[in-house]
Amino acid sequence: MRGRRAGLGWDALVIEGSAVLFFAASTAAAAAAPDSALVTEYGQPLSSLWLAATAWGSLAVGRPFTLGIARSQVPEHLWRSPLFLRVNRHITAVWAAAFTLSGAGGALLRHYRPEAGTARTVLTVASFVLPIVFTVRYPEIARARRAGAGEKAAD
Repeated sequence: MRGRRAGLGWDALVIEGSAVLFFAASTAAAAAAPDSALVTEYGQPLSSLWLAATAWGSLAVGRPFTLGIARSQVPEHLWRSPLFLRVNRHITAVWAAAFTLSGAGGALLRHYRPEAGTARTVLTVASFVLPIVFTVRYPEIARARRAGAGEKAAD
């Protein structure tokens, strides 16, 4: 894996590792039943639901998948700060919710409105763009809120 060779720890590659497992299972399913609707019609929703399970699972075990990624971008002395951990829990929850909505919404659209390709595309794009914007903006918002709360507490 390129990330490992670049020095990233396994904790920064949770999504990538999960994707490898998903695609291995998908390949096996496609080989076993190439005409199955799970393979031909529901691949995208299933991949989103797999990512959702990965994200929710990482929260359930207390290791949000964003921690490893964030640790590669911030100084080590911040890794254990309550704010850093809280921000990563919130960011992971937003991604988990987005993956869930993308997967469930995509599956429902595929089932009830198979001709609604544009709606599925919009849902998929929104399910990635909105969490990206949140991921970029939220850490600064959280820091500003903490600074504001600290100033008020000092008064």
